[in-house]
Amino acid sequence: MEKGKIKNLAFKTFISTLAFFGGVYVLLVFSSRYSQVVYHLAGILLALFTLFAFVMSELRKEKPTTANQWAIVSGVSLWGFLGEYLEHIGWLDLAHWHFAPALLILTFIVIFLIKRKYLPARFGFCFGMFLCIWVLHMLMINQFELLGKTHWLTYPSAIVIGIVAMISFIEIRRAKSINQKMAWVLVLLLTSWTLLEYLWAWCFIPGPYSIS
Repeated sequence: MEKGKIKNLAFKTFISTLAFFGGVYVLLVFSSRYSQVVYHLAGILLALFTLFAFVMSELRKEKPTTANQWAIVSGVSLWGFLGEYLEHIGWLDLAHWHFAPALLILTFIVIFLIKRKYLPARFGFCFGMFLCIWVLHMLMINQFELLGKTHWLTYPSAIVIGIVAMISFIEIRRAKSINQKMAWVLVLLLTSWTLLEYLWAWCFIPGPYSIS
């Protein structure tokens, strides 16, 4: 890919993923407030879209950028269904620390498969996105529920996440390949979103909903 297109790739990946991520977030928040029927329909929609986007990623494998982007939104939808919708209706609680062993095992498996090149990069984006959201969500929720939203430990945690965000910004500028560029963009996006969640929880800025 040409140098100019590589530079534009970072911006396009960030904006398109953020738009979808925010769309899923808003969909779940406001559908849950409207009615249970609408919320269940939103959950079913996310499950179906997860499968659709995953298939589209495979069908577009000849175009790495497009395939990766489909995989990314598939991972976001997967989290929306498993980590938000099923959690809200009481069927699953991935944020609970009891799920930490499962998270560690799945993360190890995905990293192993990617390193061994048994898992195509596009699928790595899907599962990687899902697992990264899970990690950050578990960290933040357990801090808020076990320690409290304004516990002193939340502040250094936010600082560390902010440092990772800055590192990812630097790495985005250094990355040469499509996969590296898009991967670091996702790190920047997720860490930035997590910082925003902390600010919402601390009531520094108003948010669409607060974590109880």
